[in-house]
Order: sequence, then C-alpha cells, then structure tokens
Amino acid sequence: MVLAFGAGLVCLGVAIPVYPTLSGVTAAVVIAVMALSGLTVVVVEPGARSYLFRWALVSFALHAVVGAAIVHVPDLVSYLGPDAWGYHEAARSGGSLRADKSGFVTLLGAFYRVTSPSMIVGALMNAAFAAGLVPVVARTTGLLFGDRAARMAAPLVTLLPPLLIWPSQVLREAPILFLLAVMTLAAAHLHRRTTLSSVVTLLSASLVLLTFRGFTIPIAAALVGSVLFAQRQVIVGLARVSAVAILAITSVGVLGLGLSGYRAAAERGLDDLDFVRRNTSIEATTGFDDTTVTRTNAEALAYLRTAMPRLLAGPAPWEVSGPRELPAIADAFVWWWCLWHVVVGLRAAKALGSRRRLLVLLLPASVMAIILALGLGNYGILIRQRPQVLVFLLPIIASSLARRRSGRVDVGSAPEVVTAVH
Repeated sequence: MVLAFGAGLVCLGVAIPVYPTLSGVTAAVVIAVMALSGLTVVVVEPGARSYLFRWALVSFALHAVVGAAIVHVPDLVSYLGPDAWGYHEAARSGGSLRADKSGFVTLLGAFYRVTSPSMIVGALMNAAFAAGLVPVVARTTGLLFGDRAARMAAPLVTLLPPLLIWPSQVLREAPILFLLAVMTLAAAHLHRRTTLSSVVTLLSASLVLLTFRGFTIPIAAALVGSVLFAQRQVIVGLARVSAVAILAITSVGVLGLGLSGYRAAAERGLDDLDFVRRNTSIEATTGFDDTTVTRTNAEALAYLRTAMPRLLAGPAPWEVSGPRELPAIADAFVWWWCLWHVVVGLRAAKALGSRRRLLVLLLPASVMAIILALGLGNYGILIRQRPQVLVFLLPIIASSLARRRSGRVDVGSAPEVVTAVH
C-alpha cells in the first residue's frame, strides 16, 4: 500500500498543474483507489483480484459515505469522536501531539498538503485504510482456514458495523486496525515459513504503529510469541523469532526507526493504564469504576474478572441511562453475535486439528483485550476501541460463517482465493 500510495502522490503531483480544477476530494479518491488497487495486486493472485477488489471498492464507498455524513454534521462529530477536531486542527496547522499520536497527525497533514485541508479529505483517507482491511484480512483468513473462509472474510470486514462506523471518521482507528491486520498477516506467513518479506513487514508495521497508539510493544511481542509457540519444532520457532528480534534491534537501536514511539511505549505500565482508565471514567457520563485501583499485578488480575466481560459483551441493557447511549446496546448485540461465531469457529478448528495455528490470532487478541480492559473507563471509548480486538478474531468468525454455509472448512488446504506471495 505504501508503494501504491507513493505512486498516487507522484501522479497527482503531475496532474494538478495540468488540471488545476482537480479538487481535493477528487484527488483523495484518486489516491485511495490507486492505493487499493496496488494493495490488491500485491496481496492476491490474478484469479482472486477481481473479487477482493470489488469488495474493497464497496468498503471504500460505504466508509466514504458514512464519513462524509458524519463530517457534515458537527454535532455528530462531537458526539461520536470529538477528538477528530484536535487531529484535524493539528494536521492543518502543522502542530504536534504526543508520540503515540504523531504518526496519524503527520500522515493526515501530508494528505492535506497534497489534496486540501478538509475533514472530508481526512475521512476519505481513513476510508482507504478501512477498505484495505478487505484483502489483508482475507489473505490472513485464507492462510489459516482455507479459501472458503477467505471468501466470507471480504463481506464480513465490509459490512460489520463496528468496522464501519468508527474507522470512517477522522480518527486513528482506521490506520491502527489496518496496521494490526498487516502485522497479523505477517505473523501468519511466519507461522508457515520464514521469509525476509514477512519479517520486514511485521517489524515495519510494528514500528509505524508505535507512532499511532500506545502499548504497541506487548501486541508485537504477542505476535512474535505466537510464531514461536505455534511451531511444532521449537528450534524452528526460535530461529524465526530471532530473525525478527535481530532486525528490530538493528532498526530501532542503529537506524532510529520508531525510536520516539518506542521510548514512549517502553515507559508505560500498569500505573499509566490505571491513570488513563480513571480519567476516562470521570470525564464521561458512561464512566465506570473511577475509584478502582489497578496499579499492581494482583489488583489488575482481580479487576479483569469484571472488566473483561464488560469489554467483550457490554454494556448490558440495564446499564444504559439515556437515549444517547442506545447505540452502545446495538454495538453490544453485534459483539454477542461475533463472540458466538468465535466459539463456533474455535470448536470447528479444534475438531479439524488446527488449534496450534490459532495462537497467531488468540494470543495477540488476548493481550489487546487485557490492555483495553485495564485502560478504558467509559463505554463511549470502549465501543470505539474494542474493534482492535475484533481485527484478530475476524478470520475465526469468517471460518465459522463458511462452515455454516458449506458444512465444513478447508483448514490446511491451499487457499484458492488468497495465495501467499513471497
């Protein structure tokens, strides 16, 4: 996607002087479509490109429409994601935010300079990232569960409400989900065999993600650990993990890539999660547990007994205190549906003997869920950020849907829709 995005910038730089009437919105659409086209070419074989590219375009159109609708209603922006105003102003003025937000502001600012400093342009940029999930998640699903599940992943990623509403806005959610999906894809490749491209992809996505969100290091460590533990031969797993570790140390320590984000992330711990959760609890009407302290391991483990069910299945209907919170109930219904299919998918994978490869998805999903459960203090931000757990579970849900549709899943077969490209 980076190469396609760069090609789009070059073409646009030539086109604007020739066609000065080319608007910022049109330019954003041109770049987005070129990026999606390039990503699809890189990800899939020619026989599958048409199918996934069509779904990627549908996803882009849906996110663009939803994003435009939200952007044009200021009250809706303030209700759904008020920090979008801050990102927009910082990107437009060239301002800076803390290290774990600087990547998004820098990217948004660059996009503004190439197109036009408008929030609708920012929404289109995020629509492209959200649409990029389609081929990436489909390829991951194909590698782990076969081609039938891969075909189900495309409409699932496109139409699932939590992946439609939040990534459509001028927020960090869309690129964060995309980078997490890319990291998962790289780990799925490493589960099969070690290639330089997979190692570089996992490392690069992790370093970029450090500038988009805090607490990225545990997620990257979980993905690398899943590659180790998913191997039947420990020596092979250690070799693959060592390759990632050596390249990571070289990149961060010698070249300085992602160094500021690494320093900011490395200094964070349970105290920071407790501080963030209690602050977000106090500042919102949907806050909870503002007096609970989770600064030690024992306190955090005890709190997870109530925080984890709330993260994955909340809010309960009786926790809603007004009409403004009704969308959270609808989101909870979607998550109940997703969790049901996760259970079905896990049972199917167990029956077909594919439990070991599930570590590539379940280990980072568990780590992400723990971080969010300990660090979020109100339902507004909880329903917005928990899709970061869902992105790891999508292949399992797709395998469940495929099994329900065809009666079985091609676990371990050579995927026809998504083929590894090395």
